[in-house]
Amino acid sequence: MKMKDIVRKHKRELQKAQRSGNLELSRKAEEDLMQWAMDNGEVNTDDEDDFIDWLDNNLDDILKGKIREMNEARLSRKEQIIADAERKLNFKIKELQYLKMKKEMEAEGLWANIHAKRKRGERMRKKGEKGAPTQDAMDKAKAGSQPGNTSTSEALKPTQKPMLKRVKARFPRLKPGTQEEIVMLVKPKGQINSKRFVELGQAYDKMDMKKLDQLIAKYSKEDK
Repeated sequence: MKMKDIVRKHKRELQKAQRSGNLELSRKAEEDLMQWAMDNGEVNTDDEDDFIDWLDNNLDDILKGKIREMNEARLSRKEQIIADAERKLNFKIKELQYLKMKKEMEAEGLWANIHAKRKRGERMRKKGEKGAPTQDAMDKAKAGSQPGNTSTSEALKPTQKPMLKRVKARFPRLKPGTQEEIVMLVKPKGQINSKRFVELGQAYDKMDMKKLDQLIAKYSKEDK
């Protein structure tokens, strides 16, 4: 018999014992509780004193339904093991995702940013125009896009580069080129544009890439 069934069967008697502190129960109630306690390893002998001690220590929990069956405890342990394994697996997956993202960052950069702008149909800044990358940066970016080479973020100003780390953390799934573009849009003149950062973040959280691209295009147009 399960504990919940025992409690339901002898509830009034158990409540009376709880209020009065008198643990003398009817023979049937005592037998049911003793049998449960022995079956679940709570009492290991048929000594009445051991049973009374166990009942005295656990009567409140018995009435509150906090006493667990042995099978439930085993199941709980099994669930805990599964949960721990899932946490370790998720951590490993995130670690692999990070390493993949890091590798992509090293393979992309300014050149990827240029391709992304062209794909969106945006006008590229002309040579010598404010905010346009230098020829040296272009050459390094082209070299970085080739297998075996790494790219740089030469398009970013020194005051913008610290912001790149924050953008990467906020928009981890975006390509490095897009992340750099966001840096240039949210910190165009050395000061962070919080409104833009928040709006881009909201679109990203909803995974609304269309909205994100629209905002990037809008801000790029405003900065021209």
